[in-house]
Amino acid sequence: MYECSLLKSISSFDYSDSIFERTPVVANVLETDDSVWDLIHEGMIGVANDPNGTAYMTFRDYTPTVAAKTGTTETGSTTPDAVFICYAPAEKPEIAIAVVAEKGDHGSALAPVAMQVLDYYFSFQQSTQQTEQELTLLH
Repeated sequence: MYECSLLKSISSFDYSDSIFERTPVVANVLETDDSVWDLIHEGMIGVANDPNGTAYMTFRDYTPTVAAKTGTTETGSTTPDAVFICYAPAEKPEIAIAVVAEKGDHGSALAPVAMQVLDYYFSFQQSTQQTEQELTLLH
């Protein structure tokens, strides 16, 4: 776990010079066996890919494989807050997303929001790779 910070870096207006680069500070280290992380990872894959998973209806046919966790916070209100986290591709993560909605009811309701972000990310990545391939063919 790292100390919280709102500032990562400062650059000159044209990004030619780095004025400040924050060095992350470790606040705490959670020591645990790799087998525990493997079980968590497996469970998160199940949330999005197993028919009994709470985000299955959103991600059942999605490529690449998504690992996710839905959550509902107990606030004492009649409508709870909702939390959804995910990362993809599950096998070798490139992107992680967290969606939180006050009075959002339940975390699975936020899965479509995360899916839209994933769609944009992977379509942009694919178009960039395609452009690089086309440029390589031209040269």
